[in-house]
Amino acid sequence: MYTVMNRLQCPPAYSTHLEQAFRHAGEMKDVPGFISFQFLRQDDAAADPALVRYMAVTLWESRQHFEAWTRSEAFSLAHGDAADSPVTTTLERYDVLV
Repeated sequence: MYTVMNRLQCPPAYSTHLEQAFRHAGEMKDVPGFISFQFLRQDDAAADPALVRYMAVTLWESRQHFEAWTRSEAFSLAHGDAADSPVTTTLERYDVLV
């Protein structure tokens, strides 16, 4: 298995928009090799009040399945407006060992 974690942060004024955008991520159930999705918001009182932090976590049958999805039309449509977004991201990829 293969997991991908996308760390996202945005200004508080954009957080509702981002959360609504990720509500549709559960519709990936028909994507070949897709296993699960979680969208997490950081719960940290000491965090920077100028940013809201999130993590999107996907689990895949294999790296090849994830990479095939990133080349798909569905991926392009889901990420089409990212260039105009105030969201910054850091993508991390892991092979699942246990």
